[in-house]
Amino acid sequence: MWFNDLSTFPVTYSVILLCVITWLLITYQGWSYDIVGCNYDRVVIYKETWRWITSTLSHVSFLHLVLNMYSLWNMRWMEQAFTSFVYFMWSILIAFLSTFVTLCIYYLQLLFFQREQVRYIYMVGYSAVLFGLLVIASRHMKVSNVVLFGIFEIPPSWLPFVSMGLVTLLVPEASVVGHSSGIFLGFLIDWNDDYLVQSPWCWIWLLGIATITTIAFAFRTTPTFISF
Repeated sequence: MWFNDLSTFPVTYSVILLCVITWLLITYQGWSYDIVGCNYDRVVIYKETWRWITSTLSHVSFLHLVLNMYSLWNMRWMEQAFTSFVYFMWSILIAFLSTFVTLCIYYLQLLFFQREQVRYIYMVGYSAVLFGLLVIASRHMKVSNVVLFGIFEIPPSWLPFVSMGLVTLLVPEASVVGHSSGIFLGFLIDWNDDYLVQSPWCWIWLLGIATITTIAFAFRTTPTFISF
């Protein structure tokens, strides 16, 4: 049974495993989140482009990890419905591009509003990807309404926004910009799936992401060291 699930949902299992291992490593090493989190100065100025990966897989607390992985597990049906490859591509694109969009918004805040506090924000967690996937899932639901908490009925298209509102109320320190970026990318991918994901564009996107990450890091301003 477990092996059959693994073969059916390899991407879901792999992401959960990576997130758990990352959390254990951070906890065991006693790292602070400025080591793995995505931060404007660290990425834009110091070219630490690998942070879009480490920040996506890192979580602030065990509860943060459990809630995100529980949400991811509940959306595993998408991997079976749309194939593991397409699901993997969606996840990679949302993770990378939502980070890019968030950093662009921070840049605009610095440029036009002199909001220097954005330089001290560190983003961590799989939430942006989850919100993006939730948008795609809501666009393919075959029901007219979704029941929340057994009380409220809302159209599926409202689900990402209602979920973000609830998360913001319950967890005030959650990144509204990051979550909104994930939602934006979810709509973008759903509207342009043939262009963004289907072959041969998928390979161009993957190659582009890998190239940007590698080249920018190679020309970083200062070396980065993580001791194990």
